[in-house]
Amino acid sequence: MNRLQQRVEKLGGILEVAKALVAERDLDRLLKLIVHASARVVEADRCSLFLVDRERGELWTKVAQGLGGMKEIRIPMDRGIAGAVATTNSSINIPDAYKDPRFNQNVDKQTGYKTKTILCVPMRSVEGDVVGVVQALNKQDGKAFTARTRSSSRRWAARPRPR
Repeated sequence: MNRLQQRVEKLGGILEVAKALVAERDLDRLLKLIVHASARVVEADRCSLFLVDRERGELWTKVAQGLGGMKEIRIPMDRGIAGAVATTNSSINIPDAYKDPRFNQNVDKQTGYKTKTILCVPMRSVEGDVVGVVQALNKQDGKAFTARTRSSSRRWAARPRPR
């Protein structure tokens, strides 16, 4: 597949998410659509969506691909890659997860999954506050996520509408 076709497919995926944002009224279904479309757009093996729980000072998985028997993941807001994104309100692109001291290896140990690369972006409210984090794991081609992938990720880190 040539580069133009790849770009067209990615833009189509972004358009699909935009349509879902307008049409979908069920928040749970909308968040699942965002996660699945995000994985497709950035060509990730798995994606997770963490929501901010300000009362508890935690992030928790609302939607996560490949958790197996684990029901959800809860992490303190100031821990891990997702926590760093939530507290700084900026994206993080990591080419080798195990070399980054912020990476929490416990989830890999519990699930048997091997995280190699991570792209993590904030989800912001209309006011610009972080309401969640979308985390993509392991680019399907085995390479690191690129700057081009990251610019696409800004589009797929959707801003949920207030209900």
